Amino acid sequence: MAQIEIILEKQLLTIQNREVISSGDVNYDSCRFEFDESWEGYIKTAVFHQEKQKVYYAVLDNEDKCFIPAPAMVKASPLYISVFGVQGNKILTSSIDSIPIVEGAVSGTEVDIEPSETVFAAIVAHYQVILDAIAEQNQSFGDAVAEQNRKFDEAYNLLESQNEFLFKLNAFDIEPLEFRMSDMEIRLGEYGRIIEKEKAEVDALLLQIRKQSFVIRNVEVTFDEYGEFRLENELVDENCIVDVYFDAISIEESMGHGIFSESQNGYIKIVSTSGFNGTLNCTIEVRRGEDYDREN
Repeated sequence: MAQIEIILEKQLLTIQNREVISSGDVNYDSCRFEFDESWEGYIKTAVFHQEKQKVYYAVLDNEDKCFIPAPAMVKASPLYISVFGVQGNKILTSSIDSIPIVEGAVSGTEVDIEPSETVFAAIVAHYQVILDAIAEQNQSFGDAVAEQNRKFDEAYNLLESQNEFLFKLNAFDIEPLEFRMSDMEIRLGEYGRIIEKEKAEVDALLLQIRKQSFVIRNVEVTFDEYGEFRLENELVDENCIVDVYFDAISIEESMGHGIFSESQNGYIKIVSTSGFNGTLNCTIEVRRGEDYDREN
């Protein structure tokens, strides 16, 4: 039985030994990972493949060990190994290293073994955090709109009550029309100012919500020749907290690449430190810090 020793220093994955592993092994060869402090608190999953179209996963146990999935080493070809971790709404990925797989007695035969349900549980838990955050954001906007409608209803009811009072006083009689019309114009002008004031307050409330926290959906990220992508947005400044959530296909395509985001004055910058040149899709949540709340 071969055990591959692997060390993680931040996002750099390095295989320490090169054991002889034959194709066709099942639940026999394993990996043991050693992580530095940057991986603490993450649910860690190892990723194995010989072909990019066929990727297999194994959740690490309490000792950071796992068996190499049998379908991942069915032929004499390099086996690529990496790892990713999930903690709340954060995903941490490693670089990729490889070991050779030598010809075995059953080389080329794929074994049908389902991936561990724990892998999917970790991924589902991650995306549930994203969905909860989006739902909470939508609820905030819904509450603001409902408050705006309530204030408009109050102003309308106030105007209706005043009209009833004017009818009782015969304020709408034709004579003396000139004086009564003048009085009505003054009163209606006052109600118009009340309504405009209420609307301005609600608009300001909605703008404040947008400035404190908002979500940008379906962002297509394509890196330039320097490994950078910029998304212009006038509501963003360097004090914002930016969380980028890539969809499942983007996570798989960028596996092993270091991708980071930061806020600048007037735009969001997403950087690939490992030369990734594909196109990714993501949802971006922008939040203001406590300093902004105190200033505004």
